[in-house]
Amino acid sequence: MSGEVDDAQVMAEEEEKEIEQSEQRSEQARVTLGEEIIEEEQEEAVQRLVEEERVSQAMQGTSNQAFEEVGRDEQLPRDGADVSESLEGDQHLQLRRKSTLSGSVESMLEKSGMMEHAEKLESNGYDSMQTLRLANKEDLMASGLRRGHASLVVHLTAGRLERLKREKKEGGEFGEDIQTEDFSNEEEDMDKEKKLSGNGYEVIAVDTVTTTNPVIERGNWGRQLDYILSCVGYAVGLGNIWRFPYLCYRHGGGVFLIPYIIMLFLAGMPLFFLETAFGQYASQGPVTIWRACPLFAGIGWAMVIISAMVVIYYNIIMAWTAFFIFKSFTLELPWQHCNNTWNTDDCGYASPPNGTMFNGTWLNQTMAEMMNISVPKAVTPAEEYWNKIVLDKSDGIENLGPVRWQMALCLLLSWVVVFLCICRGVKSSGKVVYFTATFPYIILICLLIRALTLEGASEGIGYYMNADWKQLKKSKVWNDAASQIFYSLGPAWGGILTFSSYNKFNHNCFRDAIMVPIINCSTSIFAGFVVFATLGFMSAKTGMDIEHVAVQGPGLVFVTYPEAIAQMPAAPLWSFLFFFMLFLVGLDTQFGMTETVISGFIDQFPEHLRKWKTLFALGVCCLFFLLGLPLVTRGGIYVFELINWYSAWISLMIVGMTECFAIAYFYGFRRFISDIKKMLGYETVVWWWYCICWLFVTPAVILFIIGFGIYQYVPVYYGDSYYPPWSEALGWVMALIAPLMIPIFMVVNFLRSEGNTILEKLRNVIRPTKEWDLAHDHSPENSQVDVPMTQCKMATSMNGNKPGQAV
Repeated sequence: MSGEVDDAQVMAEEEEKEIEQSEQRSEQARVTLGEEIIEEEQEEAVQRLVEEERVSQAMQGTSNQAFEEVGRDEQLPRDGADVSESLEGDQHLQLRRKSTLSGSVESMLEKSGMMEHAEKLESNGYDSMQTLRLANKEDLMASGLRRGHASLVVHLTAGRLERLKREKKEGGEFGEDIQTEDFSNEEEDMDKEKKLSGNGYEVIAVDTVTTTNPVIERGNWGRQLDYILSCVGYAVGLGNIWRFPYLCYRHGGGVFLIPYIIMLFLAGMPLFFLETAFGQYASQGPVTIWRACPLFAGIGWAMVIISAMVVIYYNIIMAWTAFFIFKSFTLELPWQHCNNTWNTDDCGYASPPNGTMFNGTWLNQTMAEMMNISVPKAVTPAEEYWNKIVLDKSDGIENLGPVRWQMALCLLLSWVVVFLCICRGVKSSGKVVYFTATFPYIILICLLIRALTLEGASEGIGYYMNADWKQLKKSKVWNDAASQIFYSLGPAWGGILTFSSYNKFNHNCFRDAIMVPIINCSTSIFAGFVVFATLGFMSAKTGMDIEHVAVQGPGLVFVTYPEAIAQMPAAPLWSFLFFFMLFLVGLDTQFGMTETVISGFIDQFPEHLRKWKTLFALGVCCLFFLLGLPLVTRGGIYVFELINWYSAWISLMIVGMTECFAIAYFYGFRRFISDIKKMLGYETVVWWWYCICWLFVTPAVILFIIGFGIYQYVPVYYGDSYYPPWSEALGWVMALIAPLMIPIFMVVNFLRSEGNTILEKLRNVIRPTKEWDLAHDHSPENSQVDVPMTQCKMATSMNGNKPGQAV
């Protein structure tokens, strides 16, 4: 019994020992586990410190992690320069360096490789995405940025993310592999990081620099030559061929070059340089560019209206040339003889007959009656073809008649060609001009060589260059020389402003503003030799005096010149080349005027129209085609002459003069010269000569043109037909509707300007807007507000695909 008790006690003691050992083991496990937890927490803390250090280094360094696959380091230009690279066609991101940036920000801009071509991204398997970041609310309010800019950026970013997600849903390769998150709230950072990490994303820090004036880029020329050829093609128009040679002939031959060149240096080149520099500095079209001085915002809309009116009837000329091109594909030109069914009995040439009517000796005779012989005026086959086949002309503007389907198809073809060339903006038209702006010179050279080999060419050139020094005393000679500068070179139309707005910030626009006017003037002189050498041949061939064949306007290129070509060997070939040249010359001018209208509206309403630019351009071309249909009726030539007579006469001069006053006196010529110096990096005395022209000389020249034009004004007419009073009144409406935009917008913007008194409102309305200052002010006190630093984070996919690209 006692033995059993002892055994029980031993077993109890052993159980107690086991319990104590178990408790000791449990305590050791708890201690060990605690140490492990502490070690894990320490490791996590170290990792966080390392991560924070890496983030700090990234903010002071390069931020190249997001661009490892396709990034390329790119040194930015000097202070004040723009860097613009393509992102998906016309979408761009523009950064302008400020002279007072901090070292870390400047280093980041130089090394981050933030600019990448869309083509390169796509070739490496990426889909381009543009992410524009804003600072926090406090920075936003401090910068003075208006709410409209913030919503614009948000709308763009959201729109592009939605597009990427749609591509993923439709089976695309990208889509949600690219994701951006806004980590503006620090309390939610960890939750978002964990959520992203749990879905296969790695969160990395990316430094971004944003301006407080976000700019959705409009695009740039691919090369400098694109811009130069576009300006040359825009300036060299039909007026160089059908008006300038005639003016030389009528105003003293070669003597006319003296007032022409003088007016070129006094008015043409100063205005041309003003528009090239102003458009390039602002990177805006003719409407929004007047944020520089809101009081004159109506100038931009006046330019758009003038271009819209002219582009409607200008394409009719292209339709006529297209019609002649098609008719040149034949073995014998239809206007080559008078044996066609549509020819009249009057068809022929008015050459004087050779013969003797009377030969005798009179001694003393009185004749009571003399016979009266009348010969009907002869009409050349080319003139009958023009009036009866091409125009099918009615008896007046009151009788328009139905639309002629042949010419309507030619008009449609012309607008289709224009649209295809400008559908992608300067990216497409800048490539087309390599052919359209150069090939006409090849044809002109061929035509001159051919004309010089023909009989009578030297006599025609003699008429062209005949010097009559007395013509310099006539005021009309000087007026016509100045007018021709405006009509041919293209200032105040809006096209030069529009083309220049697509230049890069440091493009040498001063060089181009000298080169393009000289090329334009030389082309006019050269075209005169081609025209008058051909007219001399026609005079010798038909026996008609050259004074009867030297005309201007459509009559020269659609009647006289075709008649001369018809007398040449291989006439269909030369006819095709001549009219094809005219089509290309007109096409280049159409680019500038149509782009002026399109850019004017898109720049004014970018949030609605920029992403639909191609469709908007299509709609504009369709609208202009419909508006041009009255000009292809039987009475269309009368409508054409009415628009041509009034649309770009006094309105163009008023716009040009007001433009000079706005820049020189209100924006300030000293400020403008400073802006040019920021772009080009140097200054020359020629600019100050231009300032004198902007202040005094050029406005005086324009006032002279306006005054002389009013003094010599005659109502519109075509041939022997004068227009009814109502059509003349309509013409004056077309002439004044564009310049009336200037006072209308003056009143509207004055009333909308801030200020409690008239003086305060006036002071504010002549100052540049906040948008202009934020985008273009390079002063030290504004540079830190213009380019704030913000930190964001980008989540990239870790599921095996390439990381997303964010700019």
